Amino acid sequence: MLALWGHQHAFWTPNAARVPSGRRLSPPRDEPPYGADRQDEHSDDACHQHDACCDSVQSCHSQSPFRVSPNRALLMMGPADGQTMSTLGGPQPPKVSERLSFYLDPGGMVMDKLESEATYESIDVTGLDLSGQHATMVTISKSHLSKASFARTCLQRLDLTKVKLDECDLANAVWERARLDKLKINGCRLTGLNLSNAHVREAVFQSCEASFSNFRSVSFRKSRFVNCNLKGADFQDADLRHVVFENCNLREAQMSFAKLEGTDFRGSEIDDLRVGMDSLRGAIVDPLQAAYLSGLMGLKVVY
Repeated sequence: MLALWGHQHAFWTPNAARVPSGRRLSPPRDEPPYGADRQDEHSDDACHQHDACCDSVQSCHSQSPFRVSPNRALLMMGPADGQTMSTLGGPQPPKVSERLSFYLDPGGMVMDKLESEATYESIDVTGLDLSGQHATMVTISKSHLSKASFARTCLQRLDLTKVKLDECDLANAVWERARLDKLKINGCRLTGLNLSNAHVREAVFQSCEASFSNFRSVSFRKSRFVNCNLKGADFQDADLRHVVFENCNLREAQMSFAKLEGTDFRGSEIDDLRVGMDSLRGAIVDPLQAAYLSGLMGLKVVY
């Protein structure tokens, strides 16, 4: 954790540089005598105390875990290996909430660890590794994550709102009962992803590898899959009404008891699709798909 304190706010003073209350520091030799043109006494004291503080810190800079920037602000770094703040003998750093864990990035604050019930907003980062982490009720909104790894994460009741994921790894992640609103997933690896019992609204899955993913009992609203590999995916008991599957591989996908009224399968591969004929009532298919489904029903189509 990195904290920046500037001299316009509070600053840390080593014990060796502290000045007892009511005692003035001697002015420099070339300073004009006390007079009307002299600054206010209290302001002068504060200025000299600040200079003494910074000079003392700079003199022990090589032995201290603290660093001084050119503008005399203090960068408080963590203690060296094997040391603690108590063993250093200095004042304790300010307490920071453990609810969120961040590292500083030139572009802003970025999370490197997901905390339960935490909210992350306006994150824009590439290459973040969150693989294997566990948390509940995490909220991420208005963010863009590129090439991030969520592999094997267990994030119960995750809330993603207005989030874009580009080329991220979600393989074998468990996101049960998630809420995905206005989500855009592009070129992501979703193999083995578990989204069971989630609520998905206005989501677009583009060019994703999602074979054997688990969408069981998921409620989809105004969502679409485009150029996705969904081979062997489980959509059992899912609400897929008016969902669009555009140029997707749905071979061996499981859609038993799914709601498919208005679901658009045109242009997708549906060979060996596991679905009851009653469930397909009201679904939209192209002529080739109609011929294939008719064959499953024992009908012979003659052109």
